[in-house]
Amino acid sequence: MVLLLAFLFFWKHDKVETVYYTWYPGNSYDDQYIESFPARDVGGEPRIVLVRKVGNIDCTAVYYSNELEVLLEKASSRQVKVTYRVTMKFGRTSWIETLDTQGIPNLMGNTGQRGRGDCF
Repeated sequence: MVLLLAFLFFWKHDKVETVYYTWYPGNSYDDQYIESFPARDVGGEPRIVLVRKVGNIDCTAVYYSNELEVLLEKASSRQVKVTYRVTMKFGRTSWIETLDTQGIPNLMGNTGQRGRGDCF
């Protein structure tokens, strides 16, 4: 029974993880993946680029939000706190859901990475 429970936990489970990114205003983060996102979305919201290092990997999050941009411009630091719910299957990330971005709940963004490995 214990082995079955351990297997089921390892097979699929969720964890909540809070990480800190660095905000790169404007076009200050030079990367082809990021450049594939337009500077503004169809509604005119500005692109927000967040990056954090995990080993040799650059983990990125791209948002479109006037509200987030205003918060970041007023902040004294370029550090941005983001909380995710991460679903793991067999020890690997299979789904990422943003719960909170710098105090803004459920802000939709795109996550990506440059380098081999896992950001979570």
